[in-house]
Amino acid sequence: MLEDIQLRVAGIADCYCVAKVHKSIFADHLLGRLPVWLIQRYYVCLCKVGALMIVAENNDGQGVGFVLGGQSGILNRGKKAFLMRWWWAFGTCVLMDRIAWRLFEHTYLQRASSAETGGKSSYSMRLLSIGVKKDMQGSGVAWALLSYFEAILKTDHSISGYGLSVHSDNARAIRFYQKNGFEVEAITGMSTYLGKRLDRL
Repeated sequence: MLEDIQLRVAGIADCYCVAKVHKSIFADHLLGRLPVWLIQRYYVCLCKVGALMIVAENNDGQGVGFVLGGQSGILNRGKKAFLMRWWWAFGTCVLMDRIAWRLFEHTYLQRASSAETGGKSSYSMRLLSIGVKKDMQGSGVAWALLSYFEAILKTDHSISGYGLSVHSDNARAIRFYQKNGFEVEAITGMSTYLGKRLDRL
């Protein structure tokens, strides 16, 4: 099945496709509760500041998966740009969706009031988001996206490795990353931080 998948570096024009994939698989996350057009704007803001986005497409040119990452400073700048431009739409969607409000409260309000500090990855390069359509999960697309992402990172010798975080109750994702060479760096509250050193042969 992987022979029918093409991977390429994506840009702003691909953000709608990425948003549709994101929406279809992340309904239990805050961003996934937003409408597709607003998720698209989120990814546009990240692309505009220089985040690296890769898409996986089938032979018909339909997006089946994506990965996005970048230096933490770049990603934070993109998120801030999104909230500054679209705060009214984001706030309205959260307030009108009971599940979204619960996720917002759990993810941000409790974290802000928590006394926990530190515990994050030691790598400034981050993998922020990766997703594969449900009918393609288990096909190797996620592994292919990760490998393609790493191959690009390895061309920059200033990047020694990269990190990411997942919900601590997402055992499937944690197993996937550990099988692909990641090690747990810290567990803080509801998040597990993993990191992987990039070996260059």
